[in-house]
Amino acid sequence: MPPPVAEPAAIPILGGLPRFRRPPAPPDYPLRAREAGIEGTALLRLRIAGDGTLQEVRLLRSAGNRWLDEAAQAAARRWEIAPTLRDGRPIEAWVEVPVRFRLEE
Repeated sequence: MPPPVAEPAAIPILGGLPRFRRPPAPPDYPLRAREAGIEGTALLRLRIAGDGTLQEVRLLRSAGNRWLDEAAQAAARRWEIAPTLRDGRPIEAWVEVPVRFRLEE
């Protein structure tokens, strides 16, 4: 019988940015949002398994535009995140990541 799966509420939420296996690629700035001069910051909560695989992406706070929110979530699905360690052992955890869209960048 496989071990029970932890309920999302039982998984710790960690402060600070996650450790990345390689630098995260920035999100693709949606052309329609760029042309309209739309900027914003989406706040994502990512559930990372003990082996570092992304299990779930949640939008905690919208960037104020659906195109930006979708681009932020798509970018997060491509990132390679190292597992969180507790007492030297990998654990499943939630991490929160702001994804900024600025026209000057």
